[in-house]
Amino acid sequence: MLEDIVSWVLTNLSRAPDLQRGVTRIFHCTAKPVEFVAVIQAILSAGKQLQQLNIREEENNNLRSNLLRRLILSASSDSVIANATKMLSSLNKESADQGDLTNLIIASEAQFPEVTRARKAFRMEEEQLNSLIGLYRKRLGAEFGIHECFWNYSFDRDR
Repeated sequence: MLEDIVSWVLTNLSRAPDLQRGVTRIFHCTAKPVEFVAVIQAILSAGKQLQQLNIREEENNNLRSNLLRRLILSASSDSVIANATKMLSSLNKESADQGDLTNLIIASEAQFPEVTRARKAFRMEEEQLNSLIGLYRKRLGAEFGIHECFWNYSFDRDR
């Protein structure tokens, strides 16, 4: 059973797209959203499978390697799996696939209040900018004698 599960985990981790590169990029804060999601999914999947081994710190089981025992205990710990699950549940996978950072985090007032506040502030600023664009166009038009219909005119090579 031990060999089967460890073999299964290693096989699935080797199939995960560029797992080592993804972990390195996460560490250096250069990971793309899709890489981040893939690494967290791989960690969650491996942790759940390794939990089936029921290895405990105090037990003397058939694992001879202390390093392997500690690695399995770390990867299959309840806190790692809970954090990975919580992290994945708060990420919008479609936005990650599209590279859309603005909608990546599924936020609520209770879970990520700073993201919610930042989105509200962004929307307010965007609305203010949109309202000012019309005003500036009118001012420029009056100052330089440009008619309003010019601003809605789209340029292409055929015209």
